[in-house]
Order: sequence, then structure tokens, then C-alpha cells
Amino acid sequence: MKKLSLILALAILASAALSCGETVTHEVTTLTDEVEPVEENPDPLPEDLAFDGQTVNFYSCDYIYNRDYAVNFVTEENGEVLNDAQYYTELWVEDRLGIEIVETLGPEVVDDFDAEIRSLIMAQDTTYDIYTNMDRYMITAVMNGMFIATSDLPYVNLDAEYWNPKATSRFSVGHKIYYTMTSFNLCSYSNTNAIFMNADIADEMRLDGIYDLVRDGKWTYDKLKEYAQAAYRDLNGNTAPDLGDQFGFCPGSGKNAWVNAVVGAGLSDDIMHKDSNDYFVYELSDKMYDVLEMYYNMVHEQYVYNGEGGVKFEETPHLFHDGKLSDMLGYRELEFDFSVLPIPKYDESQDSYYCRTYDTFFTMAPTTCTKTELCGAALEALSYKAHTDLLPAYINDTLQVKLVRDEESAEMIRIALDTRTISLAEAYMFSLWGNYNLYSNYICGTNSSPASYIDSVKTQTETQIAEMNETFKELIDRQR
Repeated sequence: MKKLSLILALAILASAALSCGETVTHEVTTLTDEVEPVEENPDPLPEDLAFDGQTVNFYSCDYIYNRDYAVNFVTEENGEVLNDAQYYTELWVEDRLGIEIVETLGPEVVDDFDAEIRSLIMAQDTTYDIYTNMDRYMITAVMNGMFIATSDLPYVNLDAEYWNPKATSRFSVGHKIYYTMTSFNLCSYSNTNAIFMNADIADEMRLDGIYDLVRDGKWTYDKLKEYAQAAYRDLNGNTAPDLGDQFGFCPGSGKNAWVNAVVGAGLSDDIMHKDSNDYFVYELSDKMYDVLEMYYNMVHEQYVYNGEGGVKFEETPHLFHDGKLSDMLGYRELEFDFSVLPIPKYDESQDSYYCRTYDTFFTMAPTTCTKTELCGAALEALSYKAHTDLLPAYINDTLQVKLVRDEESAEMIRIALDTRTISLAEAYMFSLWGNYNLYSNYICGTNSSPASYIDSVKTQTETQIAEMNETFKELIDRQR
């Protein structure tokens, strides 16, 4: 257990929270719950609950593409607000429960880590009490009977705000909740998507009032296209769009941006709906066809650079750049100013902005766990304490102060986080509806009809949903 005065640790955290400054909230449809620094809720665990020095062993993916946020804990304090908030969150839980938390890092490639998890659990290895890995891998592992429903763990209250109940309820199946987006793993927050705008180009174009467009609910794909088209410049004079030009829009990772448009249009439940028994039903709205056609047409315009691998924000001049909030860690040295905007609406009639999050990391106890009471208490305490200390440190200090170039961007980040949501089809059926497959076969393909792609995978989609429902029903019956 870490040896540090808990009173001192809490005093440092309180000082850090006060230094974060004022943030702005918005009346929008939200998936996340309020994470402003507020008075702590009463400690949710029994006052006398203690585990007499027991150890809870975490095994986590040292994810190569987002290790700053995929790993749950840090090893020491270093004076950085976020780092120390992570450190003191763990310290508080250890002190509160009389336990020691140990996190071991596994392979940095999720496929390799998934294979290792499966090997350990199938061998009935009890070395690790809790595993953390990417959503779609954990979904499959659950369907193979390898993990306990988080809702079945002692002491865990998934209705509490610190468990993100709006997000959690989306992942329920058959009224069981296996998967949760905890407050102490920051991946789902850092993987929230946004639009980054080159402020220098915007100033040259005299794009005044774009923040007011967002506030007024008028930031739409039509507006993005209008500004992006005006921003295109044939800088090398060869009359052909290439990397020597200035573009209006560059999808940051190429293959990810189509899902942002679908989720941004409020279609995160398209393809996979829930029935009255909390199982999945295949259903598509007419709007899905319209959104895919809109995005296909847009990314094939001259003013959009649509190379399959995407480009970095700094690689070629462009007005709008599609990416995720964690990308801002690499923007500290940008030679131009930038602003942050939420993912646009499909049209002004939409009730809210919706910003996609993806590659969420789930933290769960395996069926081989021999310490379910300890694990449940540790997960509850960690999520509770992270919600009051860790999230404000990440949002109010790291995102809204250290990584932005203007005050308005801090407000826009709050809108993006308050409206983050996840596409169930992308998480549960990545091979059919994830960014790679649809992007390669439709957006980058020669076929410009969204109906043809959707129709071509309809039977596969319906079959996979039926198989998933049956698997979950059998699993839930076995674990009753």
C-alpha cells in the first residue's frame, strides 16, 4: 500500500480542483453524467467494510495507441494534476478498504492481450482478479462465458452517477449488465470525437461566429461543407487535388469519420435496437441511408482529402480535421492555432449534438475470480472516487486548460463530452459495422449506393444478432 498521508493527498487534490477554473455546462441530451467538482456524495460502502491488507490484482492492456488513458493507474506522483489525481484515487481506495491494488500490464496489442486473457481463464488461472481490455474483445469473451456480470458483483451500484448509468444501460442485455464505462478508466472520455479547426485558416477566411452557430444549434454538416469548400486552395497550381494543396476537410484517421457522421446524426441505435425484453432487434431508419449518401458524396468532393490512411493535422494545411480528444496531446507543439468543435448535426431540426466515443475499455471480473466481494468493493470505490477527483482533473485541467488555445474551445469540449454516445452496432458487430469494413467497402469503394451495401449485409447482420441473443439468453440462464 502506498505510504503517503491521505490528508495531505486530499488537500493537494482539493487545491488542484480549485485551480481548474470555471467551466460551462449546456442543456443538451447527455450520455455522461455531471462531472463538475462538487461536494462528494456520501461514501457508498459500509462504514466498517475492510479487507485486512488483501491484494486485488488488475491485468490491463498497455494499449499502444492510447496508453496514456487505457492504463488504470500510475506508479508515482509527479506534480501533474491528472497523474496525481490517478495516484491519489488509488491511494484513497487502498486506505478506505485496507487493500493493496496491483496493476500488471500485458501486451500492447489488443488482439495479443485478448488471446492471453482467454488462455489464462480457460486454464483456470487465478493470478488476476480483474481484467481491462477493449470493448469488442470483452463482449466476445463474455459470450464465451469468461466474465461475471458486473451487476452481479457485491457492493456495485450501477445506478449511481459515478458508474455513468446512461452509458451503462445501453450495454445491458436481457436486463443483465456485464459491461460498464467506469469513471476511473479514461478511454471512453479521451476517445470522444470532435472536429478540430485550423484557427489561422479560419481567421484568413473571416469565419466569425462559428461558436455561436454551435451554441444556437446550427452547426451542421451543411455548414461544414460550405466552409470546407470555400477553404480549398490549389496551392501548387497543377489543377488536381493532392497533398500540395490546402483542403477544407481531412478525416484524421480516414476510415473512422463515417461513424462520426452516423452517430452525429443521432443514429447510434440504428441497426441494433432493444426490444421489451432487452434483447437486440435489427432495424434501420430511412435517415441512415440519407446520412451515408451525404457522407459518401462529401468525401468525394475536391475540397476533401480522403486518403484511406488519413493525414495528421499538421501534415497538410486544411480547415477542418476529424479526430478524438486524446489527439490533443500531440497538438501542444502545433505552429498554428486550433479550435475544437463538436461533431456537426445532420440538420438543424435535430434535438442535440451527438459525439461518438469508441474503443471503450471495460474493467471486469472473470469467472475465475475467487475474490468477488473484494473486487466488487474495489470497483465501486474506484469509480466513486474517480468521479469526484479524477474526472474533474482530466476535463477541467487537462482538456479545458492545458490542451486548448482559446476559452471557447473549453466550452465546445464540454458539449462534446456531454453528448458522447456509442454505436452499439460498431461495438457488438465490428466486423460488419465497424469503421474498417464499411469504410473500405462503401465509402472508399466504387459503389455510391448506400442501399446496396446495407442490403448486401442485411442477412449476415440479422443472423449475427439472432446468434448473439441466443448466446446471451443461454449465458444468463446458466448464471442465474
